[in-house]
Order: sequence, then structure tokens, then C-alpha cells
Amino acid sequence: MNQFKLEGAIINKLPAKQVTETFRVQEFILRLGDPDDKYPQEVKFQLVNDKIYLLDFIQVNDTVELVFELRGKAYKETHYNTLNVLEVKSKLF
Repeated sequence: MNQFKLEGAIINKLPAKQVTETFRVQEFILRLGDPDDKYPQEVKFQLVNDKIYLLDFIQVNDTVELVFELRGKAYKETHYNTLNVLEVKSKLF
């Protein structure tokens, strides 16, 4: 599967959710580009299961580099996309 890299600032960390007995997900919002942009892009990403810990030491407003994959599926004639994070690296160090 293709992997992508992206840098931005985390502007919100949503609470982790236990979706099923074996599936947990945590979503967060990343602001892309310059914070002074008139129309900054704010994109939702997700961490699943054993990857959720990657946000433990990341704070809101921290700049990070993500490695992620684009996932998609069809369900009841609708297509859904997710940005599934594989790595989170703080840009503070």
C-alpha cells in the first residue's frame, strides 16, 4: 500500500473510542500549511488499535510529521475514505 508523509500542527485530539471488542480508534485534526493562511486546511486523521499510543506525548499545537496511508471502502453504495496514521514524529526535537 502507498504511504505518504505530511507535516502540520495538531489542533485537536479527540477521545479514543472502543468501536468493537477488538477495534479502537482515535482521531485528531491536523492543520496544514502556514498558520497565518487565510484558509488553512484542517484534515482529520485516525490511529487504530496499537497505534493510538503514538499520540501519548504529543500535545495540541505541536508540529508533527505523519506517515499515513489512504484507505477506502464501499458500504451500501457510498464510498468512505480514511487517512490511517502509521507513524507520528514530533518536530520539537
